[in-house]
Amino acid sequence: MRKNYELTMYMALRRTALHHPTYRALNFEGRFINYRTLIDKIDLYASNIKKYHLDEKGVITLCLPNVPDAIYLLYAFNKLGVKLSLVHPLMNASILKKTMEKTSSHVVFVLDTMYLKFKHLEDELDYKIEVIPCIVKKDLNIFKKLGYQIINRKNLKYKVTLSTLNLSRGKREVTPIDDDIHSDRFYLQSGGTSGASKTIALSNLNINANVRFFFDRLSLDTPKNKYMLAVLPMFHAFGLCMGIHVALYFGGCDMLMPKFSSKKTIALMKRKKLSFIIGIPLLYSKLIKDKHFDGRHLKSLNVCFVGGDFSDEKIIETFNKTCAKRHSMGRLYVGYGLTEASGVVSLNTHADHRDYTAGKLLDNIDVLIKDTNSNKILADEEDGEIYLSGENLMNHYLDEPNDDAFIIYEGKKYFDTGDFGHVTKDRFLVFKQRVKNIIKVKGINVFPQEIEQVLKEHDAIYDCKAIGVQDDEFSHKIVLFVVLNKKSNKTIDEKEIRSLVDEKCGRYSSPHIIKFIDKLPYTNIGKVDVLKLEEMSKD
Repeated sequence: MRKNYELTMYMALRRTALHHPTYRALNFEGRFINYRTLIDKIDLYASNIKKYHLDEKGVITLCLPNVPDAIYLLYAFNKLGVKLSLVHPLMNASILKKTMEKTSSHVVFVLDTMYLKFKHLEDELDYKIEVIPCIVKKDLNIFKKLGYQIINRKNLKYKVTLSTLNLSRGKREVTPIDDDIHSDRFYLQSGGTSGASKTIALSNLNINANVRFFFDRLSLDTPKNKYMLAVLPMFHAFGLCMGIHVALYFGGCDMLMPKFSSKKTIALMKRKKLSFIIGIPLLYSKLIKDKHFDGRHLKSLNVCFVGGDFSDEKIIETFNKTCAKRHSMGRLYVGYGLTEASGVVSLNTHADHRDYTAGKLLDNIDVLIKDTNSNKILADEEDGEIYLSGENLMNHYLDEPNDDAFIIYEGKKYFDTGDFGHVTKDRFLVFKQRVKNIIKVKGINVFPQEIEQVLKEHDAIYDCKAIGVQDDEFSHKIVLFVVLNKKSNKTIDEKEIRSLVDEKCGRYSSPHIIKFIDKLPYTNIGKVDVLKLEEMSKD
């Protein structure tokens, strides 16, 4: 007998629509649609996909932000059992070309304003592809349609393809429903911030199992009128599973936001249309710096989660103190996850919270901690490399050797995360560092995050990042990049930085080279670009 989450993503959404047809499901630019309308739209798209034989084109690429068409296409193709490659909506054409070649994708859906940027790919790949624009203005009211047309007039000067026009029109026919929960259905790219990006294959079961146990931690009395800020694009596992699918899985409403805006986010709070936010640290940094963040509107928040990169304790403290001052139950909690595990592995919540941890493991997750220098399995509270087992773990890397990614221990398959930390006796995960980012200085392990956390507490420092560069065969030197706080009256120099790090982290953590820069480089997904910093360290 199947468990209640052993469904495809489409079937999970369809179940919600049957139970709660009149509940709000999506909001885009102020317009709501309910679950009955949403499932009808998805079924219509699926019928037209069959009509134009797009389901026979192999892997389909979605290069879209969080607009309604992205949701309709995601679930329509899932209904038909078509594999989807989900990529960054601002990806440049040369990288998109490589990604499509890697996944053997023949069709890519793009935002209408990006169509002219990508159309030339139809003539550049070694095989025939089709670039299809998604028309955003059809989902806007008359005034916003006019504004969208005027603002983007240069990028909208093209002839729309017949198939695109008709995807949202016509007659909804009975179409087959895929029932395969184990096979590859989604290809996502790893971050690639400190090395080559990998393509990760996820199944329906991977995603629904992850979402199901994440949902349990929310402890909601009812899903009605619970609003999720859906701003992280679905090429991001955290965005796909938690930003989009979790609300539609349990009957909440996705507040679609193609690009983050602190102004629009605060406006949603003021309208009492925001219960949950999930995001990366950069999102919350921008939000708390908005002068309108503090206010009675914070009472609309239930809980917020931060992941995707190392979280600054100063941001979390400011966010939570501001919410508490306004008597809001909203709190910002740290979690831990990775694309290979469908987004989330552990998280802090109102019910289960512990400072300086990445939260309590989801109930369906098992963890092994291995010594980094041997095959010894370590006990609770001992630091080592983190291995995960569970239904949310990816199927495999696409066209990559997978032998080193998994181990078998006592009959279970465990994934090597490449992360360093430990688990407490009551299943709280303490994440310390990516193993490959640990800096070896004269045989001593140095954790860059500890250095960064200490320095970010100083008012004169706005941001910083420590990396290790090879010094000799057995050792590294620490290069520290510092962004000064231009709004602070306090100052700091190299001598004081080294003294502070020596005192708080130990002398082996003292940076060998300190570079003051205007800002840290970030990738398209909002993580610090370590590869660029490594290049900058050579200057």
